[in-house]
Amino acid sequence: MWKHLYESPWHNPALIIVVNAALLVLALRSRSALRAFLLIFAAEILLDSTLTNDYSPVPKSILQNVTIAFVILGDARVLLLLERVRSAPTRERWAQRWASRPMVVAAALAFVVPVLQAVLLKSLPALFAQKRAIFLAYESLAFVGILAYYALRLRPALRDAEPAFATWARSIVAFIAVQYGLWASADVIILQGIDAGFALRLVPNLLYYTAFLPFVWRSAPKELQ
Repeated sequence: MWKHLYESPWHNPALIIVVNAALLVLALRSRSALRAFLLIFAAEILLDSTLTNDYSPVPKSILQNVTIAFVILGDARVLLLLERVRSAPTRERWAQRWASRPMVVAAALAFVVPVLQAVLLKSLPALFAQKRAIFLAYESLAFVGILAYYALRLRPALRDAEPAFATWARSIVAFIAVQYGLWASADVIILQGIDAGFALRLVPNLLYYTAFLPFVWRSAPKELQ
């Protein structure tokens, strides 16, 4: 039952398209300092949900590569935002023009988990014979990765941040950790042959595709909203 609902087009792409189309309209009408970020990544999610679902118009021969590209973009949007907070953790600095360094660093860091996953798959191919196990590997690495990123790179930089910016950055890290933790938990359950795992998997899916951008917007310091 839950697997059928999870794979329903009403979940993906229909609901995702409706939510992100509404977000695009709201972002266009806003004066938020995050307006460009919201517009770019709402459009990116719309493309993702349209091109990588079970009813995708993309040829099967390249669908996997397209899907991987969107996974990397999904991680990059998080890292881009956190790197921006890291480099501009006050209202005055945020108001300055975006530097290229946070973008370059975020793009590079977004490839760390995919590369580690590729090495793992090459090293232990028998362990990842099932597609769901491949998902679980990525989710587990991403969960550890966001916590390591926070501990080693972001947390030290937040010592000099304004409280509102530091709280915002921590809440984003917590959001992503919960998202990947739920995905991994759901896939462990699904690999045991339990249908309820798909019910649990709906939650992180909706966090990723429909809740992340509104969360970023509404949890941001008031000056950026």
